[in-house]
Amino acid sequence: MARPERNTVDYFPHLLGEGKKMYFIENKYGNNGYATWYKILEKLGSTEYHYLNLNREDEVMFLASKCKVSEELLLSIINDLAKLEVFHKDLWASKILWCPQFVESIEDAYKKRNNKCITLDGLSVLLTGLGILKPSKCTLKGGIKPQRREEESKEEKSIVIIPEFSEFLNYALEKKPKVNQ
Repeated sequence: MARPERNTVDYFPHLLGEGKKMYFIENKYGNNGYATWYKILEKLGSTEYHYLNLNREDEVMFLASKCKVSEELLLSIINDLAKLEVFHKDLWASKILWCPQFVESIEDAYKKRNNKCITLDGLSVLLTGLGILKPSKCTLKGGIKPQRREEESKEEKSIVIIPEFSEFLNYALEKKPKVNQ
């Protein structure tokens, strides 16, 4: 029996040296800013597909508690990090935390796996499929933009399954209501 696919990591690189973004966050928020940033990265690493959905209040409460800061301070730090383009701005507008630099830094962990690390396009497809993003939000920078809308044909259409979402798609297809023909 094959091993199940893993879409989490056990580690991520903690680069030495201080960049302008970290300097700003640490200067503005002190150690709370520094610790919150890295605790969020830890949470991203241990979460399936490396994103956090903060649309539910209990998720914000949990993350604030994990970071040992108030919810207001947590959201203020996240807003500043989104302005600094540490977190994807368009996704954060939908209360989704995703860090492209973080995903890039952990790609090595996926080299020996059968699956690949999630991309922005893959994440937008996943979030749209889960109903978290509306289809119109699927056109994030570099997202999928259909050129024209085709009329429904009576031909059978093929489905292309992206390997990194095969488990999700199989589940979704099983739950699809059957129509009598």
